[in-house]
Amino acid sequence: MAFSDNDLIFLLSMSGTDEIAIVGVGCRFPGADDLSGFWRVLVNGENHVTEVPADRWNVDHFYDPDENAPGKMYVKKAGFIHGVENWDRAFFGISEQEGIMMDPQQRLVLQCVHMAAEDGGFTRKDLAAIKTGVFIGCMTHDFDAQANEDACATGPYSVTGSHSSILSARVSYVYNLTGPALTIDTACSSSLVAIHLGAQALLSGDVDMMICGGVNCLLEPNLFVALCKANMLARDGQCKAFTDDADGYGRGEGCGIVILKRLKDAISDGNKVWGLIKTGTNQDGQYAKPISAPSSEQQEKLIQDVLRKYNIDKNNITVIEAHGTGTRIGDPIECKALGHTLGSNTKTKYLGSVKTNIGHLEAAAGVAGLIKVLLMMKHKTIVPSLWYNKANENKKLQLSSHGFVVPTQLEVWNEDQTTARMASLNSFGFGGTNAHAVIYDYINNTETAAEASACILPPIVVISAVNEETLKRNKKALLEKLKELDFNLRSLSFTSTCKRDIFQVREAHYAKDKQALIESLMHSHDFRRKFVANGQPPKVVFVFCGVGTVWQDMGNILLGDESFHAALKAIDTHLKPLTRWSIVTKFVQKSTDLISDPFVSHIGLFSYQVALSEMWKKFGVTADAVVGQSVGEVAAAYTAGYLNLESAVQVIFHRSRHLSSVNQGKMIVVQGVDLGKIELSCSEHKLEIAVEISKTSCTVSGEENAIALLKTEVKNNYQDVKIKDLTAACAYHSRFVETAAEQIQKELPSLFPESSVGVDHIPMISTVIGKQVEGPEICSNEYWKRNAREKVLFMSAIKTAVNPTQKNIFLEIGPRSVLTNHMDSIFSSEDPVICISSIAQDKESNTIANATCELFEHGVDINWINVIQTCCHMTEIPNQVLDRHNDLFMVGRQKCVYKVQT
Repeated sequence: MAFSDNDLIFLLSMSGTDEIAIVGVGCRFPGADDLSGFWRVLVNGENHVTEVPADRWNVDHFYDPDENAPGKMYVKKAGFIHGVENWDRAFFGISEQEGIMMDPQQRLVLQCVHMAAEDGGFTRKDLAAIKTGVFIGCMTHDFDAQANEDACATGPYSVTGSHSSILSARVSYVYNLTGPALTIDTACSSSLVAIHLGAQALLSGDVDMMICGGVNCLLEPNLFVALCKANMLARDGQCKAFTDDADGYGRGEGCGIVILKRLKDAISDGNKVWGLIKTGTNQDGQYAKPISAPSSEQQEKLIQDVLRKYNIDKNNITVIEAHGTGTRIGDPIECKALGHTLGSNTKTKYLGSVKTNIGHLEAAAGVAGLIKVLLMMKHKTIVPSLWYNKANENKKLQLSSHGFVVPTQLEVWNEDQTTARMASLNSFGFGGTNAHAVIYDYINNTETAAEASACILPPIVVISAVNEETLKRNKKALLEKLKELDFNLRSLSFTSTCKRDIFQVREAHYAKDKQALIESLMHSHDFRRKFVANGQPPKVVFVFCGVGTVWQDMGNILLGDESFHAALKAIDTHLKPLTRWSIVTKFVQKSTDLISDPFVSHIGLFSYQVALSEMWKKFGVTADAVVGQSVGEVAAAYTAGYLNLESAVQVIFHRSRHLSSVNQGKMIVVQGVDLGKIELSCSEHKLEIAVEISKTSCTVSGEENAIALLKTEVKNNYQDVKIKDLTAACAYHSRFVETAAEQIQKELPSLFPESSVGVDHIPMISTVIGKQVEGPEICSNEYWKRNAREKVLFMSAIKTAVNPTQKNIFLEIGPRSVLTNHMDSIFSSEDPVICISSIAQDKESNTIANATCELFEHGVDINWINVIQTCCHMTEIPNQVLDRHNDLFMVGRQKCVYKVQT
């Protein structure tokens, strides 16, 4: 029987129990800087135990094959991460002074938390929005031993840079998390104990999300020396689990992080689920002596308790990720406990240990085993355990009698989709604290996968970074992945906009397909502008255009957007009783009245502008000020909140009806001549400036013969002049509309502002008076008479709207661009202004997409989920490619090297 996600949520809530889901994973291990690298290590059977790097300490100085040699160690190898200290300090907001004193373990944890959050699609805002806890396992303090060796070298950040409690608290601070932060030390079981405690915190309701894991760094030789004196380490540095050659464990370093949520929350929030986990812990007490000896009895009891508590059938467990250190005592004791609890006479069970690949990561060992299991589940493949073959098997383990097989090659993990893959995981601390987990698939039997909702825009993919160099790396990495693999572009759009953090340096690209996106990314340096925040967001000014901007089929694409369509329907509520026809119908039927009938055309323009403004509002783009050109002031006044929708419809109805009754006069646009000179010529010919567009551009209105004389005169006197005849129905803003303007004033009913709770009035810069206008004036009938009759002071209003102390963005709201072509003649190149067009004729979808990209690049925060609509799928890209540089405090290490040279 198949259940939908909603069914599962209901059943979980009714049962009174819940599952714990793993919803994000990140890691850095020997040979692997990320999850894909770790899978490569596992699937290829790679061994990343190497000789101690020269930048750690001089291994030859500390090496002696004699285990009793004072101050010496008999091992030269371990699992190391190349450049373990390297990190991107700026990305995590850490100052240089503080950063140099930060333990590489803190650095690793921050990096892996970022990777886990990115893997799960959690932004910093997501993590901080709910009660998120941080439990990190750690047992070594190598950096503390070095950094604080010389008391004279300590500074204000020495304590927070190396104290173990800060390992977890640092994550909470950087990500602004308010759940509990604990650093846990149970030695080699620390990370799995941290995961267990995190799961319990979720089940108890103490937290809503948990970041759990462990970390280990090998920075100095002293602990190696001590472990050699205890005869715990293998001489070759290798964990040779399950073999006759096992002679101790090999140390390793690394960090693994998993993010946990209650399954019902993960389903409800649409999170990716790697798998589900059940955990338990116990202690050896005095069941084994000395304190460092493992207890088979207590290990066995722990596994039985977990199986019993969660009603798990051991026969469903087919993979066992053992503690598997490769010690002479530990392996037999563990295999005995595993055999008694999980063994089978009828079913093969695969037994392995990740420590054979990367060494024993001590406090991070448990989470390393967990991540290995999760990757095997994802890829449905069981990976080999190194150093083992049938000939060198430790016969004391009696593996075959328990049905255990150590894989020496890749094996397919059962593909039965109705049965969850299930694995068992051990992790033990040398002080006797044991942890066990059972991990299994989350099988989503939902009949059909949800697809992306309809979207009128092409897919938009964004990338961002804290600086230019990181942006370049991010873009390069994205390009490489796009060329290498196929991705659903809608899913990539969803991931990049809604599942990634947005930083100050930005690029956005829209594309119809993958190849178009690649080309846009490759050539973006030629035309894309990136925004570097200065702490102040840009000022956005909505500019509502005037008549002459409508075109056939306008709105045809935008009708597919719910907010646009809903705005038109809302207008119809007030319009239809006045006109007896529907503006929605006019748009749907692509009525020629929208072009040919001035009455319908003006109402259509108003309706289009209101609906477009509502769509931008849904996208998260709101105006800090509005300017309307002529008829555009009606939509501007509504958008600013100075007219409610009913009043705005009354204004546009009466304005359009009376002006459409005028059919005298002509209008032209004159460009390339000083405005003052045109004013003089107009005065001589009894013409009027209808619109002051810029210093060198205006619209002239008046009697047709006078217009013809003016055209001849201007052409003769000014060589570079450009004149455009307008197809306006009459000479607007001239003496010819005097009577109509008076009728508008006379017939308009009382007008009211928007009074809804929470609606703030936006400053409106009037093109009637050229400066900001107040609400009572806009609600007066006198104002709308002047709006229809008087000269449009467009340039003055545009210049008044500018704040010289910040970036100003003019966003044109209308079916065609007007202001864009005149920006250079209104402003100088030094003015902090740009103009963005919402729409170009016959390109509604692409121009809105381009405008959205430009707004984003210039610092406007977009409500992306409303732009691209919802999508249940997430892609692995894009990713932040973090800078990695070494700025670690070096006094302790320099002393160590100096000892070598004396």
